[in-house]
Amino acid sequence: MKPPQLAKVAEHWGQTRHPQEKTFFNFPPLRPYLLSCLSGREEASAGPDWSESWTVENYLRDKIPVQKCLSLCCGFGHLERRLAGMGVFKHCLGLDLSSQAVAEAARLAKEAGLENLAYRTADLNEEDFGEEEYDLIWANGAMHHLADPRQVVARIQRALQPGGVFVCNEYIGPNYRQLPYRQRELINAAIHLIPARLRSMSEGTFIPPQLRDSAWQSGLYKFLRLLHRQPAFAPVADFMPPASWPWLKRKLYNFFRWLDAGSHRRFHFGKVWDEASERTRRIDPSECVNSAEILPAISFAFSQVEIRYYNGSILFYILENKFFENFNLESAADREVLAMLINLEKSLLASGELTPDYAHIIANKDPNG
Repeated sequence: MKPPQLAKVAEHWGQTRHPQEKTFFNFPPLRPYLLSCLSGREEASAGPDWSESWTVENYLRDKIPVQKCLSLCCGFGHLERRLAGMGVFKHCLGLDLSSQAVAEAARLAKEAGLENLAYRTADLNEEDFGEEEYDLIWANGAMHHLADPRQVVARIQRALQPGGVFVCNEYIGPNYRQLPYRQRELINAAIHLIPARLRSMSEGTFIPPQLRDSAWQSGLYKFLRLLHRQPAFAPVADFMPPASWPWLKRKLYNFFRWLDAGSHRRFHFGKVWDEASERTRRIDPSECVNSAEILPAISFAFSQVEIRYYNGSILFYILENKFFENFNLESAADREVLAMLINLEKSLLASGELTPDYAHIIANKDPNG
């Protein structure tokens, strides 16, 4: 990855994110399902550290505290502070490309009185982790940002002590989330099953991925300027279009529905979602850059690998802010909606219609080196 791209990635991940932000990974009503995918049994409850606690209990209990731990793509240090609270290691080094994130992680560790945590910046695509340096290496959402997972995993395997453990919590789907057509079709169908109170996505708010490109929007505004008889030489930055983009989008949508004779007499289930991979690449060129190579890379480098899929092939894409904000845990109806969506994902995976997009991976280095 070229220096300008690395700078863009570092800037993106150096932006402070609210620790209480609800996502697919930490939404409380969803956590028991995710934990059940790891444990293989029904789980009634799961804490915010569901994957870390399960891993420590089932794979590290007889090894901790390990002497040295390495955390890759540490961000603001949430994982290291959580593992420190569990007594997982005596010393831990966190690495991240973003100097802002590393500085904040160090500050929060000092604030918490955790003197066994250290941080520094590093480009993991190039970083040499040393030889037989660590007892535990943890990559939490790190590997899908790496251009060549095979090379990095080889260096991880080399850096582990004999008998050491590599834990990897990852998106393992297609590169740049360029999902297959059938998966995108099923995601759209599932969104239509969600009550309006719990979703913001609809045909009226959908913008095709191509039109999310800034070049397209600039061209549209120039076209609107001509319609509005603005001088051709007027700077685009000074141009105020005669209508907002959402207004124009709704008008275009209603126009094409009007062309569809008799559409008012039929059910109309149109596209409400699509992945804008080009926009994602502009924001973060490292996002899912070579994610499809993660599992093959780990399986090649380690002889002992256990993979626990926690799916997300439907749920990751259809649950968004309005669902998280309006979901009422005390409401039987809301709980039934979530149960329906979970069962839908499970059924589609069991039938082979979909494959999992997320996995928790534990790899052990041979004790003989």
